[in-house]
Amino acid sequence: MLLLEKIVIDEKIRIEKMISAYEDELATLPKGYISIKHINNGEYFYLQFRDGKKVTSKYLGKDEKSIADIKAQLERRAQIEEVLSALREEYVLASKYEEMI
Repeated sequence: MLLLEKIVIDEKIRIEKMISAYEDELATLPKGYISIKHINNGEYFYLQFRDGKKVTSKYLGKDEKSIADIKAQLERRAQIEEVLSALREEYVLASKYEEMI
């Protein structure tokens, strides 16, 4: 049982480190989504996100490279949130296994 207990504890520690690293990266990425507003035959790009109960819009400009960068960051954020969800589920399972041992 000692070997199995060590494996479960090591796995919990690994999961905790991964969760911490992903949460740190998540804190650096923008929230929300990009919306396009069509005004007078022009396209205007905004980053929209919630600030408490209020939806905030931030004008992104017309530079396609910066808009593409923000879009990539938003996609990365979605990936990280998905991975974090799975890691949290794994952490719960590891905790349950640790209690059983």
